[in-house]
Amino acid sequence: MDCTEEYAPFGNDAGADALVMYEEVLRKDRVLCYLSYAYALIESWIDRDVSGPEDWSTYEYAYTCDQVIIAGAFASIKMTGKLTGNLKITGLAAIHRLKQAFEIEDQSMFDKLYARLSTFPTES
Repeated sequence: MDCTEEYAPFGNDAGADALVMYEEVLRKDRVLCYLSYAYALIESWIDRDVSGPEDWSTYEYAYTCDQVIIAGAFASIKMTGKLTGNLKITGLAAIHRLKQAFEIEDQSMFDKLYARLSTFPTES
């Protein structure tokens, strides 16, 4: 969770910005769907409709979109201590996509993120 580690959920620009935006929204409205808000953030940043990863897969900075999804999953855990099943599945898929896109020496960081997210229990 090191905020200086580029691959940590909040260590990159997209993840850090997303965390600040989540905090701002939560100050105003305590009820928040983290996954829907992540999609809304991505929509506003890439200026196209987003309902899932297929909508940003051709975007030049698709990894930034995946970073926002990962930040959303970990922000939910950090801020509420909870994680929905859909957000967990979407976050794990985003980690997997990033792992495929980066060099072999970066794989262990993605493995650690995947392990942490996959073992966190979802709310029922």
